Amino acid sequence: MKYIALSDLHLGQTGKDNTGEISLLSCGADMPEADRKIDSLGSTIRDFAGSSPVSLILVGDVLDLSLAYMETALKDFASLLSKLPVIHNIIYVVGNHDHHIWTMHCEHINVIDRLNKGFLPKSGSIYRRTKLDGEKFSLFEKFLNNPNVSIAYPMYCMADKNLYFTHGHLFGGLYTFISDILEPFLPEGSSHLDTVATVNISVIEFIYWLLGETGQGMGADGIMEAIYMDSQKGKKSKLYTALKSAIEVLLPNGIIAGFPDAWEHALAVWVGKHIIDETVKEPKPLSSMDRHKPSEKSRELAIKWTDNTICDSPLKLVVGHTHVSDYFVKDKFEMFNLGGWLIDEREPEPDSNILLIDDNKLELKKVE
Repeated sequence: MKYIALSDLHLGQTGKDNTGEISLLSCGADMPEADRKIDSLGSTIRDFAGSSPVSLILVGDVLDLSLAYMETALKDFASLLSKLPVIHNIIYVVGNHDHHIWTMHCEHINVIDRLNKGFLPKSGSIYRRTKLDGEKFSLFEKFLNNPNVSIAYPMYCMADKNLYFTHGHLFGGLYTFISDILEPFLPEGSSHLDTVATVNISVIEFIYWLLGETGQGMGADGIMEAIYMDSQKGKKSKLYTALKSAIEVLLPNGIIAGFPDAWEHALAVWVGKHIIDETVKEPKPLSSMDRHKPSEKSRELAIKWTDNTICDSPLKLVVGHTHVSDYFVKDKFEMFNLGGWLIDEREPEPDSNILLIDDNKLELKKVE
């Protein structure tokens, strides 16, 4: 069996929303460069596969559910797969922009499927059910016309190769920040994997899915990305706009009885602005995995995260998230960053790569 790993496709991003970002693997992008990239990817995969069966490993942010409509993203997903060679099976490791896929999976397994069979839902939080190696993902079977689809969160492991796949957002930014605050209160021996994957599920889902569903680009672009970019540049204008829109959407009628709604909105905006101002006074990166630039800091955090998560070593880690390809080796730690497929005004030339895995041979290959 041969394997191909892809990350940060951001399907559904066609440049027709307010972000201006376009995925070069989104078949709805309607641009010559996108068609060329898809053809080039298909040719690369065909040459690599030969007559061998191929498994496709998707390392997060495949569907951009925070900044695009699900219908558009899924149409582009099905269209893209129809243009690629026959894939034996698909392993889907979710990231921050497509985290809702994991939530849907948990709800389907722990609630909807059980109710359909006449049973009560699982007790406790339905989202704490995580597996390292992936499990059957029946929600996509008929849609993709492929019964061999599995899902993994926060990580997929190929134990025989000591090879691990995770999107990369879990060891940087707001997620580890919250986990670090809670760490002293967690049971002794809890790994960073358990901490980040369970504590921050609600954070990821709220920011990247629920706010994204307001239809105003209020997901990653309106909140996380605005906080990160503005704080790095000492700016706050975009974030003020995002904050005001979010309050209007989330508090349409106010929540304090007898208090005028307009006053309540103004008070909420004032409090939010105060918090922003305090943050911008001393800008601190909210994303340790630097956007569009691999750094020593991001590599150190990846090593620390794996040390606190995985006992076996040496190990190989495959990530995405930063949209910049990177190959890094230190002692017995080896990391591959697959880059991304988005273009925008900041990054008109995406760093588009795939990882080819044949037996124990790994090749990070740029798709021109």
